Amino acid sequence: MREAARRRSTYVIVPEDPLRDVAERWRAMWEVPGVQDGAVGFEASVADALAAWRDKRFDLPDYYLVVAPSQPEPGDRGAGPDLYLGPLRAVRPRRVAVTAVTDTPVEPSQIVTALRNLEHGPWWPPLDELLGAVRRFYPGSVADSQAIV
Repeated sequence: MREAARRRSTYVIVPEDPLRDVAERWRAMWEVPGVQDGAVGFEASVADALAAWRDKRFDLPDYYLVVAPSQPEPGDRGAGPDLYLGPLRAVRPRRVAVTAVTDTPVEPSQIVTALRNLEHGPWWPPLDELLGAVRRFYPGSVADSQAIV
């Protein structure tokens, strides 16, 4: 993040995600059959993320750009619950952008097009509020009905 802050460009794509572990644990919590530590593992990852955020070791990115297959294969892990496309998008729909790709690797033009189409919207709520919304989000629910203002 320090390196990204030093750059003078409109967008800096940072592959490291401060919520990666939370996202992985949230997805695992909903898998059937569930993983052994399910909700306990998710809550541990939430506690770690909140501690790091309160220590100012990270801030949320301006946008999450999700690269997803255009048609997930049945049984593919990509077809399951997704933290970014579920609760985060429900909280701030304009802060989570999606670019669909085919079976080929992502083309830079797809990323540039997605970046050009980003919409302005309210900033993220404080992380503790955001993660509270994640705790209350059921993967089968309608994302737009759970927005935090």
